[in-house]
Amino acid sequence: MITRNFSLAIKAVVVKDNKYLLLHKSVSEMEKTKINSHNPWDLPGGSIQFFEKNADGLLREVKEETGLNVKIIKPLYVYDAIRPHLHMTIITYLCKYTSGILSLSNEHDSYKWISHDELEGLEMPEWLKNYFYMAIDEYENL
Repeated sequence: MITRNFSLAIKAVVVKDNKYLLLHKSVSEMEKTKINSHNPWDLPGGSIQFFEKNADGLLREVKEETGLNVKIIKPLYVYDAIRPHLHMTIITYLCKYTSGILSLSNEHDSYKWISHDELEGLEMPEWLKNYFYMAIDEYENL
């Protein structure tokens, strides 16, 4: 019997002082991730719990993974990751840092605050760079 799973995930592009937060997945997180297991770079976020609103889940996940409090500005992108045994819809939001000291959970082992200028030189998938470019365009036009 084939088991098929559906999940809803949320991610945040967090901006602070015109820099954007980029996380690096820990080895244990890389081993258990369901999609993008070859890509070590990540945004804060995760799965929505049953009966949890997207915004509440996003704020919870960002706090759990980074220790930061953010304000949600707007949705940036919706993506469907469809695999043979998984369908995950991922909503990525633009968020602004409001408070907190960055403290990583065990899901990540390092982080960078990157500027627009630094983005092009970073080794990461184009789809992830595009999330940052979308966030930069939106944030600079607020």
